[in-house]
Amino acid sequence: MGDRYGRKPPHSSALDWARALGSVRWTIPPRGRRPIAVDEAAEKVNGREVCAWAAMDVDTRELPAIEATWSRSSMDALLF
Repeated sequence: MGDRYGRKPPHSSALDWARALGSVRWTIPPRGRRPIAVDEAAEKVNGREVCAWAAMDVDTRELPAIEATWSRSSMDALLF
C-alpha cells in the first residue's frame, strides 16, 4: 500500500494512530451486513513481528474492525 508516488507511510504513524484510537470507546448499533473481507499484514516493530488484521465491508468499504497481534496463527484469525 502506498500513495501514487510509490511511497509507504511510516509504520510508526500507523501504530501511533492505533494506540490513540484504542482508547476511544464508540457505541455503534449492530446492523446486518453483506460479505466482509479480512486481510492481514505482518511488519517488524522494534525487531518483533506484529500482525495487523483488518476487516472491510465489501459494499460500503467501511472498516468495522482493526486489530494488531504479536502472533500470526490460525487461532488469531479465528478470534478476529
